[in-house]
Amino acid sequence: MSRENRAFNIDEKVLVYQGPILYDAKIVKTFDPVSQKMEYFDEKKKSLISVAPDKRFPKELLSEVCYMVHYNGWNSKWDEWVLVERILEYT
Repeated sequence: MSRENRAFNIDEKVLVYQGPILYDAKIVKTFDPVSQKMEYFDEKKKSLISVAPDKRFPKELLSEVCYMVHYNGWNSKWDEWVLVERILEYT
């Protein structure tokens, strides 16, 4: 399966390119351009939540499959939406 066709799951451990450097990260949210829905796991409700993207979601990504990643060991202020081209399966 090519990297562009790979679907990553919420809470999946991944490697993310930030320029030429790879960082350990995990998927915390997903966005599907077909349904125009964001999905994330709600710890309090212990369930998967599907909602429309809010005003903070990057408008230029509305037509792309993308993932919100959290970089391990970094503050959540560094969490970001990334395209699948920047993500590698953790091996």
